[in-house]
Amino acid sequence: YFKNRVKDPKIAEKIINHITISRSLYIMCHIPIFCWIASKVLEHLLLRKENSPQETIKTPTTLIEMYTHFFCIQMEVATDKYGSKSYSDTAEILKSNEEFIFKLSRMAFEKLEKGEIIFSSDDLKKYDISIDTAGVYCGLCTAIFKEESVFNSKRLYCFVHLTIQEYFAALFVYKSFASKRIDSPNLKDFLLIGSEEELKAKLEEHPVDLPLDELMEIAIANSALRKTGELDMFLRFLIGMSLKSTQELLQGLIQQTEDHSEVVEEIRKSLTDIDLLDCSADRCLNLIHCLAELKDSTLYDTVRQFVNSNQAPETQLSPVQCSALADLILMSKTPLEEFNPKKYRPTVKGLFRLLPAVRNSRKLRISGVDLDPWIGETISSALWMPRSLLTELHLTLSAFYEKGSKLLVDGLENSHCKLEALSLSGYGLSGEMQKSFASAIESLIPNLKELELSDNIVKCSLLSVISAGLRCPGLKTLRLNRNLQITEVCNEIATAFTAHSTNLQELELSYNTLKDSDMEILSAALTSTKCSLKALSLSHNKLSAKGCATLASALISRHPPLRELDLSWNDLLDAGVMELCNVLENPFCPLETLRLSFCKVTFDGCSRLVRALASDHCSLKELNLSFNHLTEEGAQMLMEKREDSRCSLQSLNVDQNEECWVNLKLLRQYACKLTLNPNTAGVNVALSKDNKVATYVHEKQLYPDHPERFEGPQVLCEEGLTSRHYWEVDCVNVDEVGVAYRSIPRQGDCSTEYSFGKNEKSWCWDREGKFYHNNSCHSFLASQTNNIGVYLDWPEGILCFFDVSSDSLTHLYTVCTTFTEPLHPGFGVR
Repeated sequence: YFKNRVKDPKIAEKIINHITISRSLYIMCHIPIFCWIASKVLEHLLLRKENSPQETIKTPTTLIEMYTHFFCIQMEVATDKYGSKSYSDTAEILKSNEEFIFKLSRMAFEKLEKGEIIFSSDDLKKYDISIDTAGVYCGLCTAIFKEESVFNSKRLYCFVHLTIQEYFAALFVYKSFASKRIDSPNLKDFLLIGSEEELKAKLEEHPVDLPLDELMEIAIANSALRKTGELDMFLRFLIGMSLKSTQELLQGLIQQTEDHSEVVEEIRKSLTDIDLLDCSADRCLNLIHCLAELKDSTLYDTVRQFVNSNQAPETQLSPVQCSALADLILMSKTPLEEFNPKKYRPTVKGLFRLLPAVRNSRKLRISGVDLDPWIGETISSALWMPRSLLTELHLTLSAFYEKGSKLLVDGLENSHCKLEALSLSGYGLSGEMQKSFASAIESLIPNLKELELSDNIVKCSLLSVISAGLRCPGLKTLRLNRNLQITEVCNEIATAFTAHSTNLQELELSYNTLKDSDMEILSAALTSTKCSLKALSLSHNKLSAKGCATLASALISRHPPLRELDLSWNDLLDAGVMELCNVLENPFCPLETLRLSFCKVTFDGCSRLVRALASDHCSLKELNLSFNHLTEEGAQMLMEKREDSRCSLQSLNVDQNEECWVNLKLLRQYACKLTLNPNTAGVNVALSKDNKVATYVHEKQLYPDHPERFEGPQVLCEEGLTSRHYWEVDCVNVDEVGVAYRSIPRQGDCSTEYSFGKNEKSWCWDREGKFYHNNSCHSFLASQTNNIGVYLDWPEGILCFFDVSSDSLTHLYTVCTTFTEPLHPGFGVR
């Protein structure tokens, strides 16, 4: 456009170079009228530079400077063409036309505030504006107005672009402030929205003595309330007018006497510190654009290193930093291959402000969020935008609220949606919304290669979605974890595998309760010649040795093309492992990966595996036997076999080779004494005299103020643990059992990130069978007893939860991570 519009190719090249290095200008180039304004302004200024090399001429780097130059140039052109008087400079021109400009800008603001962009000749008369009379006014209006149509003999007009109306609206507000005169009822109403009584009285005074930073705070808060962003550009222009450089361009029209540096710093603080409630992430993004109008790029500098790199912040990003990072990602010429907001360690508010970056990403991977309307709208916007880049959406372990879910369904059903992979898991959907999701997913299935529907996310509609998916030749991966309908799911899969050919290559059915009868159904399906499955995960399924034998028999009988099998965290015992060894020795078995973590394998099972690995027919390349009791001798035998050049094994994991993983009661040897810390107890938590029992009470306790005290009904123990420890909790009065760093946030509503498990500094199991960390929620069956056992191996990064009965421990969930601070046991009481 610039090369065609500007005659001198050298000037055109300079314009292009100037715009591409200025973020504020570059992001506006998708608007044709802006390109027209930029070409007029920059060509004019660059030619002037060439003709007057001794004159200091600054080219605009912000929107406010660009539009102010455009306004001044149009005034000069109109004066030269239509004026009868000559002026020495632009300031004189503006001063002589001050009254007309004020009327024009007042109309622009009052119409904008009402959401009106079309005005009639009657409106112009109301504001005493004549665009027909020859002269400067006619020339200016010709440049900034366009005639829309003639309706009922009335001519209708609008500004040539909404941004020009927004510029003049900002000019009116700023001039009213500078002149300490607020006589527009619309402006008064605008300033009074959500304001204190003190301000109402102040606005009735003459002159109105309103500090500039207060004016800007009001404008920021009021523009954020506009859900569609109709005041975004207005706010940017208004804030930009506080700069001394802008006021110098508008000399003759605006007089400012305040100390610019101090006022601008206050405005900058307002933009970075304001805590916006109930507004969209895009309104928060606009505050970052406002900072650019103040020529402040420090926020961008603090987060620039995290764009298009694997580098993650060492500390949590603040909400305003998250907005700046989102803006940088949106502006990047290279879309993110995968966007995982939690990689950047945001707070809950920060995650919400970071999310718009999804619109310039190919994959979104996000877990543990509350799908409220703002988050739902932001994700949905990436699905329905023209030329949508998003091909994978993985929204897991989250709370699905009605309004946010409805917005997400709208995005999934939009014709622009190009998803090839979809993962949904969590809780909270109503019956009607489950049906809506199921319908939307079924409409996507012809394009999907990967689908996850875990946690009974669509419940009664699940089977119809599975049926449709397995009939689709494009679907390659299906994950159905933590589903209560596992028997019906197995039947549906069996029907699909035996009735017609499927191209499904990866099936994950983990964290369920697979009965022996379910394994018979599933195993029979695997023997079908129409089954093309290459990877099967059945971990955490309470699978018995008998169920394992049924599976092994199926794998031997018809030789399905299975290459990867995960049976971890099942009580297979040595008997189950021996059945699997028969599979490994079968000449037609292509199995390459076998995962048997926490399967209660002992030396006998280990010995049998060594013999299977020695078989000429064994093709196994990866074997995971962690969290078993292989004994030192058994582990050594496996390692030696892996070194044998005739053995196919390449990767072997025998970590956590201890007897306690076969006999869980042995964990009690690490039992420790714990004492509740009264300085951390919330005011609704009453402690026993020995600080061993915590109880929820409605009457607030008279605890002294303490920086470590929780605001919610929670309490930590005195002891900071850094070794191997085990403790059991009587949960009669306890809802949550977990561990936390001492640096966990303490103050805030217990439903937010201050609760156990809702942040990156704590891990928590609740009585309903949910595990929380960093606000991600894994749903399981609720505990069967009132006693929970906790095992911590701090150096190894292992945290386990168990259901404790009088004679046994039943494994619930295990976390493998890296701990960086001592862990304090903690409890949430009810």
